Amino acid sequence: MKTSIVPAQIMTVEDRIAANLSLTQMILLIIPVFFSALIFAVLPPFFKLDPLKLALAGLFALLPFGLAIRFRGEVVFKTLRTALTFWFRPRLYLLSRRPEICHCDQAVADPLEAEADKTNRGTNFEPATQPLDEAQTAELIKLLKARNISFLSNKQGKFSAIIK
Repeated sequence: MKTSIVPAQIMTVEDRIAANLSLTQMILLIIPVFFSALIFAVLPPFFKLDPLKLALAGLFALLPFGLAIRFRGEVVFKTLRTALTFWFRPRLYLLSRRPEICHCDQAVADPLEAEADKTNRGTNFEPATQPLDEAQTAELIKLLKARNISFLSNKQGKFSAIIK
């Protein structure tokens, strides 16, 4: 018989309280009971059974009962909570082409022109079309050391720039 070990990070243990129901499901099933008692006590005729009260309590019970159902091994409430957390999470866009979002002074018509302007502005070097010779390489290394910038590569070929 073949056995395998499952890592603890993959397994999720959900404690069963009664009749194969988890704590989340039990809470979702108890909520309509308290709401129905509140309807029975607060709405007129007070503390008397009425068809309107029964209909209101029944309609309110549908939502928690629907959220307590298991679908593909997960409680629907947990799946819905995860989806809502994903949809309403804060988002940070570092690069945006929409001028009303990026807090820039003026809108740029063509992104390629703006990139060319950025690369040519404030530099004395022409864009390199051929490999650097030894003198240019030494000058570039000297400039990078003066600005406390170093480069590292790992065994996988990942190249990192470090600013000290």
